[in-house]
Amino acid sequence: MSTKQLKKKVTQKDIARKLGVSRTVVSYALNERPDGHGNVTMRPDLRQKIRQVASDMGYKQDKMATALREGRSGTIGIITAYSDSQITTRRTNEICRHLEMHGYDYSLQMVSYDDESGWMKRFEKVFDLLECQRVDGFIVHQLFFDGEASVTAEQRLLSAGRPVVLVSSYFSRMFPIIGPDYFNAGYQLAKHILSQDRRKLAAISKQPDNIFSIAERFRGIQTAVDEVPGASLHWIRFSSDDPSVITNELRAGFLATDELLSAQVPEAIFYTNDLMACGGLSALTARGIRIPEDVAITGFDGINFSGFTQPPLTTAEQPVGAIAQKTVETLVEMIGDFEYRPVGITSVPCNIIFRASSG
Repeated sequence: MSTKQLKKKVTQKDIARKLGVSRTVVSYALNERPDGHGNVTMRPDLRQKIRQVASDMGYKQDKMATALREGRSGTIGIITAYSDSQITTRRTNEICRHLEMHGYDYSLQMVSYDDESGWMKRFEKVFDLLECQRVDGFIVHQLFFDGEASVTAEQRLLSAGRPVVLVSSYFSRMFPIIGPDYFNAGYQLAKHILSQDRRKLAAISKQPDNIFSIAERFRGIQTAVDEVPGASLHWIRFSSDDPSVITNELRAGFLATDELLSAQVPEAIFYTNDLMACGGLSALTARGIRIPEDVAITGFDGINFSGFTQPPLTTAEQPVGAIAQKTVETLVEMIGDFEYRPVGITSVPCNIIFRASSG
């Protein structure tokens, strides 16, 4: 037998005994949401004293036991896509920050959609993992399913019997969906270009048109074009089997623009995102085409360096913070009210930033 004695685990009863209060009072003080629902009022000085004593005694809260006892874990499961996109990363960070502001922990799991064969398996694996953790709800962020995969994902989420909010994920209409107002952003960018009497327009995308976010922004552009007699829109969906192009938005933007210019020189080009627009800007400059005098260009997303290109890039800035706030507020309300189960798309307005690239 070891001579070293195992240190006894400190319990809430130990803390209560030391302070001369009930274990229930200690439990209320140690929970971020006192009774699990936020209905208990306690003197701030008493709460602080109990927490200080608990810390001094080395108390560690057993969250699984709390979950079993109260039916809530205080943890939210987040399933998001692997991505090097600045917007996806910022939005994930903001969602986590807003969850913390509401007193929730989170378990973040990532899924890669580069490998079609393993995409669904990974989703189901992380979903099972989060279910085992007894999370109070799910946030599904930036995942693209279609066909049979979308049905499978929807059924798995419904089977959990917990609140679900989709963020920029449009594969199901059974849950609330929070995302940017892609349509109006595309519409406003196009109206701006058309107001300068530019009529021969082009749009470049690397993603397929069955992705909602892509289809909606180009639907907005097309709607504005259709309102102006004599205006036309040529849409190029650029594709390549070269891995170095598939994963490189800048290079894809350069090559797609070069391909377009070999056939025609439009008066303006709309790009799916800011990185592709920056690649396009380089292709235009390499051919001696002036921006915006000869060709106006716009991006989408509002990433940090879009304002530091030459010329600075006109773009639709995604409302990252507002989407995260709305997502968490919706989920928290659903957790607190079992009968509150909204559905449909909530579109959050983008901020259109007009810069020199569009005239």
